[in-house]
Amino acid sequence: MPIGTFILFVVVGTFTPGPNNITSMNTARRVGFWRARPFIFGVGTGFFVVALSCALFNLALKEIMPGVQPILGGLGALYMLWLAFKPFFHSKKKTAAAPGDERLYVTAFLLQFLNPKVILYSLATMSGFVLPYVSDLLPLSLISLLLALLAMASVTSWALFGVVFQRYFSKYESAVNVVMAALLVYCAITISGLDVKGLLQKFQG
Repeated sequence: MPIGTFILFVVVGTFTPGPNNITSMNTARRVGFWRARPFIFGVGTGFFVVALSCALFNLALKEIMPGVQPILGGLGALYMLWLAFKPFFHSKKKTAAAPGDERLYVTAFLLQFLNPKVILYSLATMSGFVLPYVSDLLPLSLISLLLALLAMASVTSWALFGVVFQRYFSKYESAVNVVMAALLVYCAITISGLDVKGLLQKFQG
């Protein structure tokens, strides 16, 4: 296994901005890092299940992915849009209240199955770096666990970033909500599979 390339791919794929990281940062700056932990654990467990599933059903997923991807992209995009505009439909008192731990955990867990980026990333990692060298269940489970722990480390770092700058975020609440909404809308467009450049070119033409 090309360890150097594998590490680079995993670090870039895990720590770059995406639905998990942005939502983790937004959750932590709203409810605090301690109460955002269920979201982090939800990301980790959901990521583990997705990664292991991609390893075990790699060949089948490759065959059905063209048909499944648009559906996942649409569901994921709708979910991202809901997360983007949710803060604007609540009063300040309501947004100050933290959602329950179970809701945060379930939300994060299910997000992994609606996020084509996580599925495609796991599929690419397993098929390109792992399955050519490993085929037994135990090492595949351990590698999936490693990927899940890295995903948790990523969302934790983004959550801490949100907590550190919480004072500034609170001072500019409206502006932060707009920026977060814009980032989540961008994520929604990205995972939806829409050819935005093509649509813009047709509109301009």
